[in-house]
Amino acid sequence: DSLASQGTVVIDNRPEILAKHFSSAGRSTEAIEQWQLAAARAAANWSNVEASSHLQLAVDALSLLEEIEERRLRELPLLLDLGNLQRAAYGSGSAQAFATLQRAVALSREDDDIETTLKIREAEFIAYFGSARLAECIPAAMELLRIGELHSNAACLIAGHQCYGMQKFSVGDMEQAKNHLEKALGFGDTWPLDSVAVQFPTAAEAYLSWTLHMLGESDKAVEISDDSIARSENGVAYSHALSLANACYLHQFRG
Repeated sequence: DSLASQGTVVIDNRPEILAKHFSSAGRSTEAIEQWQLAAARAAANWSNVEASSHLQLAVDALSLLEEIEERRLRELPLLLDLGNLQRAAYGSGSAQAFATLQRAVALSREDDDIETTLKIREAEFIAYFGSARLAECIPAAMELLRIGELHSNAACLIAGHQCYGMQKFSVGDMEQAKNHLEKALGFGDTWPLDSVAVQFPTAAEAYLSWTLHMLGESDKAVEISDDSIARSENGVAYSHALSLANACYLHQFRG
């Protein structure tokens, strides 16, 4: 408490110091919160290795929590954040990232929170897809569709169809890729963009444009690509850059 009372110099700039002292004092809840702050600060500076190290200590501190319910509520979000940091720091196929992901997937089967499950399954898909383990992508896409259909959840349905479409394109099944990607984009104005994390709709538009070109529908492919660029122009800069980059691939395919 005396250290914390020194004001914002320590709390704002070196939360990891507070975290170590809280851990030594057996105050696990405060330690976890300070490790999270330290991880967020490191990640904001693109120090992903340091950030993942801090967050791993937060996860480790969970075992010291006396309240089982508190531990359960904190663990999945922490694992999700840790997995994302580990993929950024060590790569999608890293042993650290997959170990965290597998733990998160196992826990998500016991969780009733659809939004958290959606994020976990999207992370699972991205990890396998980014590692070119294309057959292992399918269970995540299937689970997203199952949950979406069971609960009439548009975000899960969109993510599931987009993930399936990306996987089908990558294995050369263009008809199925087109089918799933068109279903993902077919939700129109009901797109729950804040809920779907797999670069939707930009990635779906890109993969559909590439798919249509491969199927001989080149004019339609260019139309979708151009529309994606126009739609993203006044939005987030990253999405606009992604649309432009994806269009480069399409025009490369077209020669």
